[in-house]
Amino acid sequence: MMFYIRSHQAEESRLCLEKIPISAQIAFYFFGSGANDMNLRTGTSIKLLALGVILAGVPSPALSDDIYDKCIAKYTDNPSWGQCGGDWVQREDDKLNKAWNALFTTAQGNTKSALLAEQRLWNTFKEGSCKFYDNGDWGREGQVLSFPSCRAEVIAARTKDLEGYSEAINGSR
Repeated sequence: MMFYIRSHQAEESRLCLEKIPISAQIAFYFFGSGANDMNLRTGTSIKLLALGVILAGVPSPALSDDIYDKCIAKYTDNPSWGQCGGDWVQREDDKLNKAWNALFTTAQGNTKSALLAEQRLWNTFKEGSCKFYDNGDWGREGQVLSFPSCRAEVIAARTKDLEGYSEAINGSR
């Protein structure tokens, strides 16, 4: 999911519409219109570092898949959006299971035992992740839009980790 904002392009010396990620928009909002011409004093550098650390840990809706985007665009009601989100989480879970099976069948010995223990702990984490969106404080949209988006991204991140483990194991043989 991308958003559009106005930004100054120095090389063209004019205002234009530019497609930028939400994290850049947050930085633009956080630092104001002078963000492009910032004098990086110590205070600003610390703010940038803090913002980077914060944004690194925040799941981004920009990672949604095309099927989810089309589904959300097709419907206008919360139950349908909830189904779109549930389907997206299921697709990510299927990818995770495929990556896990590929990894676990190639692992051996202590590595296999350690991976199994890690995955069991991660499953516990996953089941508790993103629940703050689902508690009612974020409204129905938090439950049907933000929660599945967050959960799908948690699963996608783990899938990427497992794929990296597979590369490491298969590359060492």
